[in-house]
Amino acid sequence: YSALDGAERRLEDIRSLMMTLGGLQPSVEAPGLLAFPCGEEHGLAVRRLFLEACKLGSPGDAAPPPLSTVDRKSGLTIVAEPLGEGQYRVEAVGEAGEADRSRRVGVIVNGLDRGRVGGRAIPAERARRIRGSRRPRVPVGKGRKHLMEILALLARVGLLEGEAIGDELRAGSLRLSWGSTLIVVTGKGNAELIRSLLDRKKAGHNVTAVFTDALGASKSKALAAAAGIEAHAVAGREGLNVWRDGRAAI
Repeated sequence: YSALDGAERRLEDIRSLMMTLGGLQPSVEAPGLLAFPCGEEHGLAVRRLFLEACKLGSPGDAAPPPLSTVDRKSGLTIVAEPLGEGQYRVEAVGEAGEADRSRRVGVIVNGLDRGRVGGRAIPAERARRIRGSRRPRVPVGKGRKHLMEILALLARVGLLEGEAIGDELRAGSLRLSWGSTLIVVTGKGNAELIRSLLDRKKAGHNVTAVFTDALGASKSKALAAAAGIEAHAVAGREGLNVWRDGRAAI
């Protein structure tokens, strides 16, 4: 088909449409090729751009799509806010409750993230700047719905090196009423963590520590237990069964 009249002109139109729709730029390394400004491949995104460009006629038929759309499944308006450096914050606007909005955003973000083929991890400092002062959280509750909200949040978050553990625990427990249960999941414990957990216990919280480091979980559990803190070593499936069933560890 490349020998047919007008084939080269059509290819030029498709290149131009992909530049308009997806922000691709002419490659500096190879004439005639396009690339994302970030230099990554983003294979799934390129495929989607190509298919969309092929549906259109001339480049004059295209315009950069808006950064908001009405989600037909939920009726919410999904908005992508540019944060710079190729990063976006996705939010849902509508009459649904906070839990429903967060759940729908999680589904959409997971779908967008699958398009980041070859993407690199965000440096910690940039991730903190993008996140700002907001922390991922689920309001205190109970029941199956509350459990699903927690699982939906855990499916969307990634690990980020935090501040001093004592400051993190103190800030996180401010929203908890007296008598609330505070479960801290971490790799292994040290003296600073044990002191912080004891402070939370003295403040009236029920404190439980869960240690997951394959080499240090048992030692950390013993350290916490010696200080009077309920602790569990969950470094594998057997450890999880012991915690769930209440059996004595062998």
